[in-house]
Amino acid sequence: MLVVGFLSAVPYWATGVNDTGPVKTYELIFPFIMLIVLGIRCAVRKFGVGPVGAFLLGSFLCAAVVFWPPQLVHIYKLGNRVAEPLRLVEYEVDRPALVFVSKIQRSPHASWVHSWPAAKPDLSDSILYVRDLGAAKNRAYWELHPHRHAYRLTSGRSGFQLLALQRAER
Repeated sequence: MLVVGFLSAVPYWATGVNDTGPVKTYELIFPFIMLIVLGIRCAVRKFGVGPVGAFLLGSFLCAAVVFWPPQLVHIYKLGNRVAEPLRLVEYEVDRPALVFVSKIQRSPHASWVHSWPAAKPDLSDSILYVRDLGAAKNRAYWELHPHRHAYRLTSGRSGFQLLALQRAER
């Protein structure tokens, strides 16, 4: 089982994009848990509780020392990269605001998380993120919310840019 788990993870491992998400083999978790529990029960019957407990504790400590530090660093960096455009908007816009967004993640994609916050059903958020559908449709949507300031969030090789829209170029 250890070999199968290792081999299922190898194709998905890539430095920089070691992400938890749909690319992993999470559909195998339930069968793996069942096999692990059965294996532990068999080992306890054969070797006793003491050696099996020591082995499990040792395995846990090895995992904590070897795997958790790089995972924590990676998740911290990934969180910062995914949140970068949202922080830019948060600090730069005048509220209430409409932010037209075409794509929120630069290539190469660092994560499968690449969306903006969903609006409340009553649209009362101080910042509304809206899909950029072109100048004409953006203008029509802005006219439905004339009290809001409008911006266009774009991404490129140099980073994210937030452009304030004027009433004439809505």
